[in-house]
Amino acid sequence: MKKRYILLWALVAVAVGVSFSANVRANDEKPGSNQNKCKYKDWADVDEFSTTVNRVVDGDTIKVKAKKQLLSVRFLLIDTPETHYMGKTQGYWGDKASERLAKILPERTKITVKLGEEKCDKFGRLLGYVFKGDVNVNMQMLEEGLAVNYCIYPNLEHCEEAAELVQKNVEEETGMFSDPSLELPYEWRRRVSDRPFDKYLGDIKTKTVFAPGAYDKVGVGYRVFFMKKSHINPPFHLEE
Repeated sequence: MKKRYILLWALVAVAVGVSFSANVRANDEKPGSNQNKCKYKDWADVDEFSTTVNRVVDGDTIKVKAKKQLLSVRFLLIDTPETHYMGKTQGYWGDKASERLAKILPERTKITVKLGEEKCDKFGRLLGYVFKGDVNVNMQMLEEGLAVNYCIYPNLEHCEEAAELVQKNVEEETGMFSDPSLELPYEWRRRVSDRPFDKYLGDIKTKTVFAPGAYDKVGVGYRVFFMKKSHINPPFHLEE
């Protein structure tokens, strides 16, 4: 009987451990859900910094040590299919993007993070361009067809170059653009979270900006987003 109780308690302990581990992973998968968050006041005077990769979270987010904290860095300019968003995944292309980024940036890889004009997002993640030596990894993910460009004002550096790359991938059906069933990740997230269209949509080439949701007005590669109407300033202009 005593042995049975010991076995029972051992099984309970394992179950609790697995549950705890799963909860830790689930919490860690939420943007900026850990205690360490990017705060603008801490980064106002920083334009770039060098560090090493702690780990890859998904195709457009990594963890790094910075200012004695473990912080998330969300890659500017790009958006990759999701692997863990509201308990859901986009499947193959999300996994492929994550695996590729992990191969490019294995743990302890030396990198330089160049921060955008807006340095922190609402989830407490740093926003930046990640360089491995002279290679802009953000651009590399676009070039390989594993990401779509996702330019949001005021972080518009490299957007015109990215537009041409992505539009070429769309036309040549490279990487994830070879899959006609794939939803663009930013549109997939909006649908899964049941949110209305909330960003003004601009054309990086013509500088014309349209009402939220006017995707038929702008080719995939040429899209740029504005969170507020007040953000739309020359050379961009709103089509009334």
